[in-house]
Amino acid sequence: MADLVRGIVPGSKVTYAADGGPDLRCYRVDCGKIGRVLPQFRPSWTVRQGIEELYAAYKATGLQLADLDGPRYIRLARIRHLQASSRLDANLRFRAAPALISA
Repeated sequence: MADLVRGIVPGSKVTYAADGGPDLRCYRVDCGKIGRVLPQFRPSWTVRQGIEELYAAYKATGLQLADLDGPRYIRLARIRHLQASSRLDANLRFRAAPALISA
């Protein structure tokens, strides 16, 4: 998939962690059941099409790499941000919103 992304996203590079090794887990999937249960089903979407769709959406919204380095997309950064703004309690539950006072 990384090579597909590199071929679709201009300027993208694939790098591997220096200490990374092969993933020994098995990701084989048997899709035979869908053919038995839904014999008329024919997949019409490819990984390449998914990558192209995501890339187009990122371009359309102006998403940049720097946008991914902050509380919006990094879970722990988001939690810290919510704690600092007192929106989460010690149990990481949202605090009740203050009641609005009407005149």
